[in-house]
Amino acid sequence: MSPAHELDLGPLTWVKGEIDLALGRAADALAEASSSPDRLGQIKFAQTHLHQAHGALSIVGLDGLTQFSDQLDRLLGELASQQIACTPEIAQLAARCIAAIGNYLDELARGQPDQALRLFELYAELAAARGQEAPTPSELFFPDLNLRPDFAAPAIDSNDPKHLRALRSRFERGLLKWFRAPQDPSGPQEMREATSGIEDLQTVPAARAFWLACSAFFDALGLQGIPADAASKRLCGRIDAQMRRVLEGSGVVAERLMRDVLYQVAMSSAHSPAIDSIRAAYQLEYLIPAGKRPISDTPQAPLLAGLRSGLTDAKEAWNQFAKGNAIGLPRFQDAIAPLAEMAQAIDQPDVSELLEELSATARWLRQDPLQLTDALSMDMATTMLLLEARLDNHQHGDDVSDAQLAQVVARLQAHQRGEQVSPLVIADSDVQTHHLNRQLAHEILTSLGDVEQNLDSFFRAPTRTDILAAVRAPLKQIEGALSVLNEDAAVRLLQDAAARIRALSTSEEVSPEEPDFEEIAHRLSALGIYVEALQHGPADLERILYPDAEIQRPPNSIEAGLAQQRRETAALAAALKNNPDDSGLRTELQINLESLRQDASLTADPELEKQARDALNLLDAGTLFNEPPPIAATEAPALSPEASRLIDASEEEIDAELLAIFIEEAIDVRAAIAANLAQLAKEPSNLDVLTAIRRSFHTIKGSGRMVGLKDFGEAAWGM
Repeated sequence: MSPAHELDLGPLTWVKGEIDLALGRAADALAEASSSPDRLGQIKFAQTHLHQAHGALSIVGLDGLTQFSDQLDRLLGELASQQIACTPEIAQLAARCIAAIGNYLDELARGQPDQALRLFELYAELAAARGQEAPTPSELFFPDLNLRPDFAAPAIDSNDPKHLRALRSRFERGLLKWFRAPQDPSGPQEMREATSGIEDLQTVPAARAFWLACSAFFDALGLQGIPADAASKRLCGRIDAQMRRVLEGSGVVAERLMRDVLYQVAMSSAHSPAIDSIRAAYQLEYLIPAGKRPISDTPQAPLLAGLRSGLTDAKEAWNQFAKGNAIGLPRFQDAIAPLAEMAQAIDQPDVSELLEELSATARWLRQDPLQLTDALSMDMATTMLLLEARLDNHQHGDDVSDAQLAQVVARLQAHQRGEQVSPLVIADSDVQTHHLNRQLAHEILTSLGDVEQNLDSFFRAPTRTDILAAVRAPLKQIEGALSVLNEDAAVRLLQDAAARIRALSTSEEVSPEEPDFEEIAHRLSALGIYVEALQHGPADLERILYPDAEIQRPPNSIEAGLAQQRRETAALAAALKNNPDDSGLRTELQINLESLRQDASLTADPELEKQARDALNLLDAGTLFNEPPPIAATEAPALSPEASRLIDASEEEIDAELLAIFIEEAIDVRAAIAANLAQLAKEPSNLDVLTAIRRSFHTIKGSGRMVGLKDFGEAAWGM
């Protein structure tokens, strides 16, 4: 969703508890009405509570949902006053509508867009129950009419009645022509020219925006992007009536008329400069649901809570099994088994299918737990994260997310057949991406905490190399999560740290002063800060990892960037040599080599162009590493004393975003230190408390250095 159109959840958060309570009481009163002697009294109670919810909705800007609740409020009022007979079907309809309002609010609170058109089927049922004329979808369509499109030229301040009458006559000629021959574009074209002429004469922005929207509507009509049905004919008649008001000297436009025109433009399949301008200005695409996605009309909250709880239990059991504890597998199977049926109950068949596949994978592993591989472990963890993201925002499938779930089902089945599968890549999918990334970041930080805790124990007792075995599984889980996030640089950083840890575990004698201790801790700490920063927006891993390094400026010419390109290409080649099965690295190296070849051609460097071409050929043939590297990284020239002084002077400049994250973390760490110091005063011999205090100062030391607070970090190190 566009940031400019995202719903401000603040006001909704303030009143949602009150709304949920009122909706619950309304539903209870309706349920009691069927068996209560005071049936009408219970219906009045239901209306009173719904009216409270309706009032709260009206103040948070949910106009479409407010319109829906108003229709339901009127139905309950007519039932209570006996204007309509309270049949079981109508009572059930009212209960379904109350549940739909609650489900809609839950989805909004979890990040779904405000698309009240998803309530239209129920809205039409409400109108039918009240004996009303069939409604149009635009009744639930509420774009922000405070927005304005760009106007091509300044308005002409003229109210010449003769000119206005000529424009209206032209409009009516076009309208008559279109009535007679709906497929003939000349009729809509004449109407479009008339509305465009009126738009030029409007000095009030709101009125001018309306007539520009009308021009877009007639563009769509002429391009057959809107059906020539009764609805579009009625709308043309209303536009003609609005034109008459202009002739009478009134430029005020009804909001409903503007919304109806914008709805037609939003639903049109046609494109023109005017259509695209109006769609962009009013952000219409964000108000139209993708596919047929009605809101569920059965209470979802209890079922979703049960699903989330069961999935949490399953994740904990799987993590236990992945870390080598065999009891985790039967626990996982027991936790995952009932969830598929629960997913069917909330109309999530694709989620149910994936849960069944997880259950099938568990049964397959029970036959031989040694069939677990690192790739399968990562896919299982990633699959549960996808499910958690889907349930967390109560998201129904779109084409992209459904394809993702189908992809992971196929991968799990391939694992069971013993096939090798390439690394999983998850495509972006609007809201799902945001929630999935948040979940992945949480999982990464949790696993990093486990790794750092075990490493801290090892650093204090370097002879206990058996401790390092416990970090293998969480490191693999972190690698899988980073791969899903497409954070290739972070993956390489983690792989480097994992390689250093493996080297320690195979060393016959490890010195307590081992320099790799500090380097491993530094890299993992940098990774933690980077993942934390990603939750707030883009982050620079290199800046976090090497805070004292010179910041690379974008080259101002192709020539200036070639040396950096060569270094990056050589680094990618070295990484691929160490990880030959990494298809992501291979693809990235191919892209870099082709870019280098093209830039070398542009700069007339035939030698470099040939080197890049030869490297591409060797890479395609699989023999790149059988020969000396065709492209070597160029060494950076030594810095002059003046440049060194400039770098030293810039050490005091601290990135504001990283500093904010550090301060937030430091406050929490300081509180933990204070609590542990109080505990240590009571138990001076408690080594666990002392270790926790030491770890806290170690965290402050590493984080402080990374944001440029060298003295602060050194003070923490001294402690």
